[in-house]
Amino acid sequence: MATTSTSRGSSWSDNEVRALISIWGEDRIQEELDGAVRNQAIFNSLAKKMEEKGYDRDWLQCRNKIKNFHNGQTGRGRKTCKFYKELDGILGHR
Repeated sequence: MATTSTSRGSSWSDNEVRALISIWGEDRIQEELDGAVRNQAIFNSLAKKMEEKGYDRDWLQCRNKIKNFHNGQTGRGRKTCKFYKELDGILGHR
């Protein structure tokens, strides 16, 4: 469990990202997200769980962080994700 809160708008720490990935990867969250057209309520739940772990992030910050996990193209080619192993455990079967 985290002992310090991260203020909104600041950079995400590695521990905070790992907490987000862990919560996002829960079967219940994944099942709710599958086929969901509107997902604000799901991300509100995710943000509440982040708060319980000591992180101050709103639903939109959580959603945006997750949306940005995919490997995007840069001028230097594909980026390597520091959290590849954790993400592959969630998305590898999809």
